Amino acid sequence: PLVWSRLLVVMIPLFDNLGPMLSTFQAMLGEVVMFALPWVIITAGFATALQVMFRGLINEFDSFWTIMFLLFQAFSGNQAFTYFDDLPLPDDMARDFRLYGTLLLLIYMVISTVLLGNLLIAIITNRYKPEKVHAQSVLQLAEIVDEHQFQVERKLLCGPFNLVHLLFVWIPCNARRKRHPFFWYNFSLPFLDGFSPATPKTPLLEGGAGEIPHLLFLLTVQPI
Repeated sequence: PLVWSRLLVVMIPLFDNLGPMLSTFQAMLGEVVMFALPWVIITAGFATALQVMFRGLINEFDSFWTIMFLLFQAFSGNQAFTYFDDLPLPDDMARDFRLYGTLLLLIYMVISTVLLGNLLIAIITNRYKPEKVHAQSVLQLAEIVDEHQFQVERKLLCGPFNLVHLLFVWIPCNARRKRHPFFWYNFSLPFLDGFSPATPKTPLLEGGAGEIPHLLFLLTVQPI
């Protein structure tokens, strides 16, 4: 998933609205992470209360993490009141336990779903401001272009190719003259040094360790 999500960043220059959308998504994700802390604490409190009361009576309530998952389902809209229907207790005691569990779940659903859920919606809605997001995305695009320009000018490689380059950094660097396209044509190869007549002002290429980035490009991107 991380590799494919990285593809979205690469596609930002191709689609004007993709940058603002990703910036908004990143901001919303940060708000969701901050919202998760009070939700986990409140849910853990109710899970502990249910486990203490119904351990041994309801199989699903014997595990703390199972109760946390059940409460998350209740927060998502699934009903969990049916767990209290068949308690292995006398009728009077079962009615009291059933009332206690139902009230506890009702209170949790009011706090989590009605209050915290609507608070989360309000936070996300307040975070979405198209005019600010567009300006921020333009700035981020400029930073990305500047970063790529820095990498190109200094012939820096991204991971994991930089690790391969590190293995050959000890090789001395030198310069060599570009081969004419006819040289590669005689071997039925593409112009590995580029179309040299189109760049008469730069007739030289780096050799030795400086050739490693070009070699990795030819081995990975050029075949595509």
